[in-house]
Parts: sequence; C-alpha cells; structure tokens
Amino acid sequence: MTPRPFLPPHFAPGAPTRRQALAAGVGLGATLLVRPTAATQVELTQAMNAFAAGAKVQVGRVLLDVARLVDNGNSVPATVSVESPMSPGDHVTAIAIFNERNPQTEVASFELSPRCGVAKVSTRIRLVTTQQLVAMARMNDGSCWSHTIEVFVTLGRLYRNRLNRLETMARTLINLPKSIRRGETIEIQTLIAHPMETGYRPGSDGVVLARDLIRHFKCFFADESGQHLVFSAQLFSAISANPYLAFQLRATGNGTLTLVWEGDQGFRQTETVALKVLG
Repeated sequence: MTPRPFLPPHFAPGAPTRRQALAAGVGLGATLLVRPTAATQVELTQAMNAFAAGAKVQVGRVLLDVARLVDNGNSVPATVSVESPMSPGDHVTAIAIFNERNPQTEVASFELSPRCGVAKVSTRIRLVTTQQLVAMARMNDGSCWSHTIEVFVTLGRLYRNRLNRLETMARTLINLPKSIRRGETIEIQTLIAHPMETGYRPGSDGVVLARDLIRHFKCFFADESGQHLVFSAQLFSAISANPYLAFQLRATGNGTLTLVWEGDQGFRQTETVALKVLG
C-alpha cells in the first residue's frame, strides 16, 4: 500500500497562518508575549482523523516520551518510538505529533522507510500551556496507532524568540557514531541554527514579523544502487528554534548521506556526510 502524505491544507505554500489575530496591548512593544487563539479539542480530533485517513485509531504500539512536568515550555524534548520490525513487509510509514492548545494543532509529521531500521524520532517542541500531546503512527498495512499524554507546563514560552535570522549559510551539526558496523541500526542527530519565527510575534514597531520556519527536512542515502529517501519531516510552528531532529538508519554499507532543510523565504540548505561501515 502506498502511504498517503499528510499535508494539512492550511499549511500550503503561500497560505496565511491559521490564526493571525493578535491580542491588543499598550506600551509593551517587543516584550509582548503573543498568545494567539489556542487550538481546540475538535481541531485535535480532526487532525488525528486526517492523519488516520479513515483507519480506526487504536491505542498501543506507540510510545511518546515527554516529561510530564515541564518548567519551561520553550524547548521540550520529545521522542516517539513505535513497535515495528521495520522490514519491507511490515514497517511504519509515518509518525505525527499533535497538541491540544498551541495555535497550530500539528507539531510535526515524519515519513519513514524500512531503511530506518528502527521506528524512532526525536525533536524539541514548544508548549504554550498545560495540554494533551498525541503521537500517532501509520503502518504500511494502513492501521493507525496512538499514545496520548498530559503535559503540565508551569511557564509557557511558545512565541517569544530573541534569535536573529542568519543571513548567510546556517550552521549545522550532524552527529553519527564514530564506529559503525555493517547491518547496525544507528541514530543520526541533526541541529541547524534557525529562529523558527512563528508569524505570531510582533516586532519593535508592533507589526507582526513574517513567518520564517524550516518546513521540510529530508535525508537521502546514496550507494552504488542509487539514491534512496530514508527519512523526511514536515515541521510546524511548535518546533523550537534551532530545530533538532534525531532518527534511525540501518547501515547496510558505505555511501553518502545528503541532508536537506527547506523553509519559508526561499530557505534551503544541503549538507553531505560520508557513511563508512566496518565489516
């Protein structure tokens, strides 16, 4: 079965963000913490149903690992893992994270291939307040599984960002194990310097700053058989500044990894890394 891509209609290129209404404030200038209208339980349910694509959403097989008590919602580590052999005949095709009360219901969605070896992804997210988080996984047989948790946030920090946009090539960090054995499943960690401006925050003149997000990430592996898409991600405004992603790869042999980040305002960055295995 060919996996159906998950592309929320309100996040199409050039489309306005779903919630542009800003709370009025006097004399606060750039220090105003904007609180756009929060998503609702209805919208959360709609987003989950869209991802499930008509399949019954079952509980199990998915584990969302997030601290239950968070003292700062600006950068919250989150890991989703799914029970799956990740074989060509039985594997996870997509993982998504949704939230209940941020301005956008979608946090991120990821597409996986059997080359991942293990169905596990990590990132860092923004949470404006205490709310439910839902992780979902879609399998190649069309079934859909989920895990829901409640996260208590004592200090929300969703849409305040003091970083400046880098006008030159963004700095990237790519971390692989120093020693990799053939057939081993490894974790690839990536981080790129980027403000992830949400489109909700006013500047010093009170005018809302333009949305400036990294929206897509892809990782390809190339060897003598050609280039293969290993992993991809679609990112939304709840991903923290300097986006961090960690995902898995089954190292079948020597080759080249190509990592591509794309975003608003024509942003695109590509990095390549040689993958060398032992044995």
